[in-house]
Amino acid sequence: MPHKLPSSVAQNSPVALLGVSDNWDIQFANQAALDLGLEQGANMLDILSTAFYSHGNLKELLVNQEAFYIELVENSEKKYLVHGTKTDDPNVEWSFSFTELPSTNNGDQIQYNAFVKSAVDKLPIDVVIYDKNLHFAYMNEVAVKDATLRKWLIGKSIEDYVAYRGLPNEHGVSRRSFFTSIMEDKEPVNWIDEYYFKDGGEKFMLRNYYPYIVGGEVQFLFGCGVDISKQIEIEKQSKLLIEDLTVRNKLLSQFSHIISHNLRSHSANLMGLSQFFDYVRNDPSKLDDVLSKMSSVTIDLDATLRDLNTIVNIEKGDEAPSKMDLDVLLDEIYSEVNDEIPKAASVKLDRELTIQRVQANRANLKSVLKSLIANGVKFSKDNKNAKVIVRCHYQDSKVVLTVEDNGIGIDTVKNKKRLFELYQRFSPLYADGRGIGLFLVKSQVHSMKGSIDIKSKVGTGTTFTIKLPQETYIREENVTVSTRI
Repeated sequence: MPHKLPSSVAQNSPVALLGVSDNWDIQFANQAALDLGLEQGANMLDILSTAFYSHGNLKELLVNQEAFYIELVENSEKKYLVHGTKTDDPNVEWSFSFTELPSTNNGDQIQYNAFVKSAVDKLPIDVVIYDKNLHFAYMNEVAVKDATLRKWLIGKSIEDYVAYRGLPNEHGVSRRSFFTSIMEDKEPVNWIDEYYFKDGGEKFMLRNYYPYIVGGEVQFLFGCGVDISKQIEIEKQSKLLIEDLTVRNKLLSQFSHIISHNLRSHSANLMGLSQFFDYVRNDPSKLDDVLSKMSSVTIDLDATLRDLNTIVNIEKGDEAPSKMDLDVLLDEIYSEVNDEIPKAASVKLDRELTIQRVQANRANLKSVLKSLIANGVKFSKDNKNAKVIVRCHYQDSKVVLTVEDNGIGIDTVKNKKRLFELYQRFSPLYADGRGIGLFLVKSQVHSMKGSIDIKSKVGTGTTFTIKLPQETYIREENVTVSTRI
């Protein structure tokens, strides 16, 4: 039954008594409560925040007339049993009594509890507890270093935290989806948060959350987060090393092939012609023919050596990455391509750039884009209405560049294994090239630690997709990516 708090008796009670309004402000505090620092005008939720009680589960305890424990002062050796009762006073909705619990075993249990709390606070991992309403109930000092913020967060939602920290809204959406999954499935959920900062820094956190189930219902979510940035960096470097060794091994094989076939063929031709030279030196008609062939072989030999030198220079990657404006770079390429194509040809270059500025090896990036754009013009259906579209956006921690043309296309199924090999040609109508262009493009992309893919169909054009590391993206805002594992 509701009752009115008898203030005369309450004032002299050795038990700390409070009267609290419907908005949780303390309207009455007896002398014993004042001695504990429970002053009139304070908010009850602030006082109880150290016990991890939010507005929702506190009211549930009161309605069910359940008592609960609290330490009024952090690291205090005193613990209190709190009991709340509904009143019929229009100004005081609830009355609270605080009864000090006697220490057991000469304070050993209390000291043990203080030790456990201190240990959890100092663990080198994030520890966070949410109540069943998905409001913060506890977080250790590593998870939230600011003591004032830790206190403020008790009872708040993940959306409140996201708004306070100025994080992207997607961070709160993904986090709540993970929590909802735990509540519904009653199964743990693990994910990785990737943080990419405007200054170029990055951080990776492995999150593990588990349900605390009582009577078949989830009452709390317990979670921890471990910084795995160093492990991720080691994995990245190992992956890059393996990729680099794979490419270099393939490149060595290509060099071996060129030396054993192309160069040997050129040298054999020169040797044969030089031996034949002695027989025709006195026959002008035949001598001119031999000299012409020797000149042709020498030119081919020089071209092969130049190809090898180009590949070596690309792989050396001497030029440091630099910041550049894509629009400016594309204007340069467009001007150069227009100067090189036949006057009767016409090329339209469109651009859809979500990202305007990138940081990369300028010479290599320009060469790659120019080669792909020039190919789109060269291999257009009628060489008069070539259209090339360049797109650039940010996806999954990568800068994604696509170059799409409306040309004659390539049979990628038939030529799958040859697409980026040396001295490969895919159209009998265009036999004037040396078949080294796509090989150089792939080598240049690889030198920037990127990858390239091709989608094409004969008669419908070709799309090249280049993915470069996120370091090439000059971030203008902080980015957070959460991936469930």
